[in-house]
Amino acid sequence: MRPSTGFLALLALGCATLVFLETQGHYLARLIDSRFPCQQNPANSAPCYVTTSLTVILAASAIGLAALAVVLVRALMARRSS
Repeated sequence: MRPSTGFLALLALGCATLVFLETQGHYLARLIDSRFPCQQNPANSAPCYVTTSLTVILAASAIGLAALAVVLVRALMARRSS
């Protein structure tokens, strides 16, 4: 394995952990909203941090899946060439 493959594997694992923790308790979204408060829309019944939480989950999922795809492609290419 290349050294960069290990980093990408750790990145994918970290993103999966972040998605799991964010779906369990909105921890990062509440931290972001405490530092950068948003205006609550009275027409929306969802708390402000829910939108931030969904954005964090989508971003972490996209980054994690991209990193995992690169790791898998590199592993398959290395196996194919040997």
